[in-house]
Amino acid sequence: MVSLPKLTTPGTVATTKPGVALEPPCIECKTCTQGCYAPVFPPPGFALGLGLRALYTALLVFLPVLLVLSGGRPWLACFMRQLLFRIEHYREGNSATGIDLDPDPYGSHVQETKNRYGKSDAWATWMLDNQVRYEPVFRKARDRPGAIVVSFRYESTPITYNPPWANEGEHMFAMELFADLSYPSFAFNFVFGGDPATSYANVIAGTASLVSYQSGNDVHLHYETIFAHEFGHVMYLLHHYYVTPGDAPQTLPPGETACIMARNAVQWCSACRTALCLPLDADHEAEITTAMEDISQRYPPGF
Repeated sequence: MVSLPKLTTPGTVATTKPGVALEPPCIECKTCTQGCYAPVFPPPGFALGLGLRALYTALLVFLPVLLVLSGGRPWLACFMRQLLFRIEHYREGNSATGIDLDPDPYGSHVQETKNRYGKSDAWATWMLDNQVRYEPVFRKARDRPGAIVVSFRYESTPITYNPPWANEGEHMFAMELFADLSYPSFAFNFVFGGDPATSYANVIAGTASLVSYQSGNDVHLHYETIFAHEFGHVMYLLHHYYVTPGDAPQTLPPGETACIMARNAVQWCSACRTALCLPLDADHEAEITTAMEDISQRYPPGF
């Protein structure tokens, strides 16, 4: 069992997870965290504007060579697009934020992931062939807030856990630990009785239908240990099977057979990791299993 602190105030959310070294956000992976956006700058004035325009033009003579030598690094391609934007708008400047200069941010992200983790050309081709499936996931993951606030409530009567949680603060801490391990580089904040209107997602636990499912931002859970799978649907991930988990896994990258969305693993395939902007080399299988057991063993017999 995971050793959890005994929180005294229901709804209290701890800020650290003991004994678990979680990955920091993917700050180097610019396609994950910010994309390629137009720079914001004031009108420089006529003379200075001409000088900067000449400087940027000179840089663009050499940068294409560096781009080729770097293997097409997306950050360098983005820098070139930003220089072109500055040249085009050198007189009036730009005050608008959020102008995406990358014609294919998903493709750039796949290339960056391929280079970073040494994935094969066949893998990258497969990811691009399945762009319709994974690009919505990538865009949602890239634009997620720094803290994923998840409200938690019971469908009706609270579950009679055995052994019981000391309070709901301890319970939320355990859910956070499980979620953070399942989504390395995400930062979850579970709030018992939180406001569904302002939360990123909402857990409704103890569903009487015995079926867990997702609807919009609501995650209905019979067993709380399927949260990672159902929250994956909130992030627009699809199943790796057509009808039931017993079907042979489908739409997995070359050579892979297991994934949370196939219901046959507690960690993600490389495609889901890439789309979610999760590190491909994070391995918390043992810790996830322990965290899941700490939750599941508390359900009463016959639940």
